Amino acid sequence: MTNQKPVILCSTLHDPDGVFLDRLDQVADVVSQGYQCWVVNVSVATDQRIKEKLASLASKGVVVTETDQADLLSKDHIEADHLQSLSCAADIARKMGLRKIQYTDGDRIITAASYYPDDLISMADKSAALIDDNDGYVNYRRNDEDFFSHHPPLVQTELPINALYTQVFGIPLDVGSTAHAMSLDVVEEILRQSPEIVAVSYPHAKWIIIARSMGIPIKSQEINHVLTFETPDKYRGQIAERIDDAFARYGITRKTSISPYQQLQRDYMMTVGRDSTVSAREWRLRFNTQRQYLDLLKHHLGIFGFDESTQAKYDRDLTQFLGSMERYQQTIIEALNMTPDEIRASLQSRLRHRRRKES
Repeated sequence: MTNQKPVILCSTLHDPDGVFLDRLDQVADVVSQGYQCWVVNVSVATDQRIKEKLASLASKGVVVTETDQADLLSKDHIEADHLQSLSCAADIARKMGLRKIQYTDGDRIITAASYYPDDLISMADKSAALIDDNDGYVNYRRNDEDFFSHHPPLVQTELPINALYTQVFGIPLDVGSTAHAMSLDVVEEILRQSPEIVAVSYPHAKWIIIARSMGIPIKSQEINHVLTFETPDKYRGQIAERIDDAFARYGITRKTSISPYQQLQRDYMMTVGRDSTVSAREWRLRFNTQRQYLDLLKHHLGIFGFDESTQAKYDRDLTQFLGSMERYQQTIIEALNMTPDEIRASLQSRLRHRRRKES
C-alpha cells in the first residue's frame, strides 16, 4: 500500500554507461511509495538501454523526457537539462492539479532508493508538509556525514560558498545539495527568468535567487542519507579491481562495522576517488562552479533589501573572496604538478615572503 503525497519528483539522469540499469525497477517502486510520479530527463549522453528501461516503467509512474538539442532552454547544456526536467514536471503538475514539485538529481535518487528507501520516502512527506501551495521553496541540506562523504575538490570549494550564501540569505543553505522543492508558481518563474540570467552549469543557486527575488520565504531543511555521495556506485567495478589488488599486495582487511554503502564510499576514496582528488581538471570544474555562484550572488545583492553600506560591504567581501579563490585555485593546481620537495620549498619561500612583509 502506498502513501503518495501530492508532490511531483523530477530529476536529470545521464548514466552513459548504463551502470544503474538493474536498479531502475526497484527505484521506481520506492519512488512511487512517496511521490505521484517521477519525471526523469535524459540526454544524448544517456545509455539507450536506460532510456528504454525508464520508458517501460510508465505503469509505475515514471515519465521520460529528453532535452531537445535544437531548442535548448539555456545556453549551458547542463542547465538546459535541468530546465527541461522542471518544464515537464510543471506540465504534469498542471494536468494533475498539483502544486508541489521536488527536484533531486537522478543519481542521488537511485542511490537513496537502493540503500536508504525509508529516508527517500520520508522526504516526500517533508516536501508535502513544507511547501505551500503558492509561493513555497525549500532548500534541502546535507547533514555533516553526507556532506563530508564527498571528495575533497567538492567539499573544499562548497564549504565557503555555502557559508557566504547562508550569511547573505540569513538562513542555513546548502546551495550545491541538488535537492530543492518548490511550488508550481516558483517553478514557472524559474522557467521564465532563467534564460534572462547568465547561464550557470549547476543552476540551483539561480533557483534560490529567483525565489528570493519573488519575495518567497525560503525554508531550509536538513535531510539524512538521500543526499549522500552518489558517485561510488558508478565505479563499483573499477573499485573492486583496485581494492582486490591492494588486498593481494598489502594484506589489507575490511572492517565490517559499517554499512555496505559506507564501505563502498570508503573503498572509492581509497582508489578511484584518489584520482579525483589529484585531478587538476576536477579542481578547475569545482572552482569554476563556485565562481559562478559568487558572481551570481554579487550581481543580485539588490534583492535582499540591504541598506547602501551593508550592500557595499557584501560587494567588497564577495570581490575579495573571488580574488582569494583565484589564488587558492592557482596554489592547488601548481601543487598537483610538484614533487613533495618542491611543495615544501614553495611553502617555505611564501612563509619567508610573508614574514618580510609583516616586519
